[in-house]
Amino acid sequence: MAQVINTNVASLFGQNALNKSNTALQTAMQRLS
Repeated sequence: MAQVINTNVASLFGQNALNKSNTALQTAMQRLS
């Protein structure tokens, strides 16, 4: 059970990092166009 919780936390951090880079990418694209 603890392993499942750890995996969920890791995936949450991964999603958070992806969302941040996605937002940064969108902002950069808007500035370029």
